[in-house]
This record gives sequence, structure tokens and C-alpha cells, in this order.
Amino acid sequence: MFLVMTGLATTVFLASLDSTIVTTALPTITEHLHGTASDYSWTGVAYASSLLCSGASIPLWGKLSDVLGRKPILYPCIALFLLGSGLCGAATASLIAACMDSMSFLIGCRALQGIGGGGIIVMVQVVLSDIVSLQDRGKYASVIGGCWGIASILGPLLGGILTERLSWRWIFWINLPTGGLATLLLTFCLNLNPTRKLTFEEFLQKFDFLGVSLLMSGTGTLLAGFSLAADNGWNSRSTIGLLVVGPVLLLLAGIVESRTTRMAVIPPRLFTTRTTLSLFGLAFFHAIGFMCTNFYLPVMFQGVNGDSPLISGVKMFPVALGGSVATVVIGPIVTATKRTRPFIWSGTALMTLGAGLLITLSEKSSLGQEMGFSLIQGLGTGFLFQPPLIALQAAMPLKDMAACTGAVRTLIPPSTLGSTLGISLGGVAFQSQLAIRLRAIPALAGTSAEASIFQGNYKDIKLILPVELRQQVIVALSRSLRTIYIMLTPLAGTTFLLSLLVRHYSLERNFVQKTRPSEEAEPQIDADEKGGEVGETK
Repeated sequence: MFLVMTGLATTVFLASLDSTIVTTALPTITEHLHGTASDYSWTGVAYASSLLCSGASIPLWGKLSDVLGRKPILYPCIALFLLGSGLCGAATASLIAACMDSMSFLIGCRALQGIGGGGIIVMVQVVLSDIVSLQDRGKYASVIGGCWGIASILGPLLGGILTERLSWRWIFWINLPTGGLATLLLTFCLNLNPTRKLTFEEFLQKFDFLGVSLLMSGTGTLLAGFSLAADNGWNSRSTIGLLVVGPVLLLLAGIVESRTTRMAVIPPRLFTTRTTLSLFGLAFFHAIGFMCTNFYLPVMFQGVNGDSPLISGVKMFPVALGGSVATVVIGPIVTATKRTRPFIWSGTALMTLGAGLLITLSEKSSLGQEMGFSLIQGLGTGFLFQPPLIALQAAMPLKDMAACTGAVRTLIPPSTLGSTLGISLGGVAFQSQLAIRLRAIPALAGTSAEASIFQGNYKDIKLILPVELRQQVIVALSRSLRTIYIMLTPLAGTTFLLSLLVRHYSLERNFVQKTRPSEEAEPQIDADEKGGEVGETK
């Protein structure tokens, strides 16, 4: 078990590190590859959710693992992630490889990373639910969460060090040895119970390809609309078209999933109760808050305060520390108390308070305010990584374990739909306000500094002269970033209201072995313990 957990934790570290290590390097990457302000957002968006390219890939991985097995899904996800990492590092400005000299190439490779990384995140949770009982899952989940916490702490710092001392390319290449180690550990140490797999013909007959296609295309279309809004504004025909078509496709996907006789990727029964609906909504808004904090605070530190990528990474330490400590400590407490709701309530309250305090940050804020407010927000988001997932698994029957894990992992950060929308919505709010405020500065109009800022190059603001003009730009940037947290605070408050609707379900389940003459022994579960609201009654 020690070797297996080491392999799983290393695999999560692989995916989690890349969602944080890139944050402090994004301004440098955007400048080096001559990207725009929206490219800054989309470099992270493409990884933060593989939905950019494959829609509902995270729940898709969970469902495919029920059909094909856990390992045949886990290993290809690792391979895709490593391939994307290598290609991201290969993006170059050389004339020989001119086709790679663009943000478009990097964004495409980040999307490939996202497909693999999303699969890694959900498959580790599914495998963990297979090998660990529900009542002990909090203890082992804290190991996975602790690994995420270490990655969160090391990510911004390591990203700043590698960017300043070596090259930003190493923030991607560093994944390769980590991925190789994780693959070796899991290949030789992970043994799972054999399950019946569908034949290829049965797979074609039973899998819901139409629902998956609609989910993928609808989500990708919606996210593309948010991206265009940052560049072209809300009145652009292409933006309006994408933002209209996307929800329509998602609505059709929901109708198809609810009526199909095939194997639905996201079974409708996952959304039939108050508790499950509340937990899904809570996870969604939690992801938005988490990514808005982690993605745009470095812009505040580097653009408004003029910090280097390394110093910016150091200032992100309270967010990572609060989240990791909360995640590591809460897991064993959940196992001991067999309660999840108190931590869900506390986390949503702290996240709401933290978001409200972040609104007050400005160019005049002290270091204590920056670190203290970030710590509160980090603690709030850290409380909400493991308890909602465990609570959802307790409320669902065992047969839906992989499906519900995949569905909620579509929402829980770091690699999720909520995270993607968090970056996109934050980017739209920030860029629209920044454009208005910069155009209100007559002395800046038509200068190279204005073009540089619109391209996402915020770190050179400190070079603008005269000083009075620089101060006006800093104030414009600071007030524009404040818009993100003004938007975030009521969303965080919504998570607290949703947490009050979550019912308590026991984390203890009784298994009874029944041996049939012609079959292997199968684990059976008492009807009263079969998963709460949506389980069958005796």
C-alpha cells in the first residue's frame, strides 16, 4: 500500500505541479512568444481544463474506466501529459522551427497536457476509491491532497526560479522525470481486482457517443466565446454566436443524457437530489474562486507592485500553504469524526471572507495585508478539496462511484470546467475594465507602453516614464484587478448558502461476501448503506 500510494501521489504531483508552476512564468512566456492579453489567459485555460479540446473528458475518463479498466485509461493519460509537456518546452522562436514560434502552438500543447492531466486527476481518485474503504478514504485522500499542497507551494517558487535562472521551458520539461517515476511505480506496484470488460462490439452498441460529442462541442464552444470576449468585446458577432451556440449544445447534451438507453457518461441520477446538486454547485464555484486567486494574484504582484517572478512566487506562498495545510490536516479528522459538513461550512465561510478582503488590495497595500488576505483565501479553498468529494461518494451508490467522481472532478480544481471558467470570467472582467481605464489616460494613447500592456506584458510597467504616468497606469491595473474579486465575492457567498443544503450521510458501509456457484465472490452492500438518497431501500 505504501508503494501504491507513493505512485498515486507522485502521479497527482505530476499533474498538480504544472497547474501552479506556470502562473509566475506566464507574463514572461507571453512576452517571449509575442502573445496578447487574452493569450495570457488561454495558456492557462488550455491546461486548466481539457474541455477546451475534448469537452467532458474528465467524466469521460471515469466512465471509460468502467468499460475498459482503470490501468488502460490511467497510463495513456500519463503519456498524453508527458507528450504535451515535452512539446510545450519545445515551443521556440528559432527560424528553423518558425511554426512553433507562436502562442497558438503553446496553447495547443497545453490543451494536450490538459487532456492527460484531467485524466490523471480523476483516475487517481477512482483508483483510490477502489482500494480504500469509504470510512478510511479521508486519511488516504489527505496524502493525495498533501501532494497537491506540496506542488502548490513549490510550483510558484520553482516557476520563478526556473524562469529567472534557466528558462521558462524547464517548467514543462521538469515533468518528464516525475512522470517516468510515477509510471514505473504504478506499473509494478498497482494491482486491482479484475473486472469484466466490454468487447469492442458491445462498446459500440452501448456507449453514448452522441451525448459525449454534444458535451465536448458545447463546452469548447462556450469557452471559446469567453476567450473572444476578452479580445473582441461582448458585441462581436463571433463572440455572441459562440456564447449562444455553446449553451444550446450543452442543453441538448443534457436532454440526450437524460433519455438515452445507452451508457450515459454523466448519469442523470447524479443530479436528482438536493445534496448532490448542492455539492456539484459548491464544487463549481469553489473552482472559480481557486483559479481567480491563483491565476491573477501574480498579475497584481508583478504588474502593480513591480515584483520579479521569483518574488511573486514567494508572495503566493500563503495561498499554497493555507490550502495544503488545510488539505493534509482535514483528511485524518474526517476519518476520525466521520463528518464532512463542518469542514464544508468552514471552508465556504473562509473563502467568502478571503474574497471580500482581496477586494481591498491596491498599490498601497502592505506586505502584511497581501500575505494575510491570501492566507485566509488559501485556507478557505483548501478546506474544500476533499470533503465535498467524500460527501458525494457517501451519498451515491457504489455502482456510480467512477461516474460521480468523474463528474465532480469536472468541477473541483485544479484541472476542471470551473477552473477554466474562473480564468475566463476573471480575464473578461479584468481585460474589459483595463481597456476602459487605459483609454481614459490620454498621455498613454498610441505609445509602445500601451501596446505592451495590451499584450499582457505587465512587468515592464515599472519602466514607464514620467513617474506620474506610471502611477496612473498602476492605479488602472490595480482597479481592474479588483473587479475580479468584486465578481468573486458573491460567488463565494453562494458556496456558503449551498453548503447549508448538504445532508449528512454515514461514511460506514457494511460489505457482505456472497459466493455463487459459477461466479467469483462479489462484494455486496446492505441496502440501508447503499448510498443515501439515491440508493435503493430495503
